[in-house]
Amino acid sequence: MKKESWFGQKGRRSVDKVKDFGTLIGADSSFSGTLRGKDNYAVYGAVEGDCELEGALMLGPGGRWKGNISAAVVFIAGQVEGNVTALEKLEIAPGARVRGNLSSGSIAIADGAVFEGEVKMPKSEQVTHFAERRGGEPAGE
Repeated sequence: MKKESWFGQKGRRSVDKVKDFGTLIGADSSFSGTLRGKDNYAVYGAVEGDCELEGALMLGPGGRWKGNISAAVVFIAGQVEGNVTALEKLEIAPGARVRGNLSSGSIAIADGAVFEGEVKMPKSEQVTHFAERRGGEPAGE
């Protein structure tokens, strides 16, 4: 049996390709202020403030972020109130809630995610809406 992540089967999403999250804000923790750095960050707790990251930001299930997010790669499975900018890729998982504007060259919003805002894509690529199909049957069958 393959190990499942909250984005689906391991190895199938960009979040599974991030080798190490050097900084963790746990589910029972909170942070207030501006977060800056070059590392990859995993957040399962509450953050109030902005971030400017050169690495990846993963907001896990149950994670809450109030403020603007800017990182190379952003994965959201929790709740965000603020604008999100990903320089490379932005993924929003099923069950995630985002209220704010999105900007990235590559954006994937899963079925079951809630998004209120505008989408800006500086490149000429299209927004990708996807349905999880990892249970063996295509969606809708």
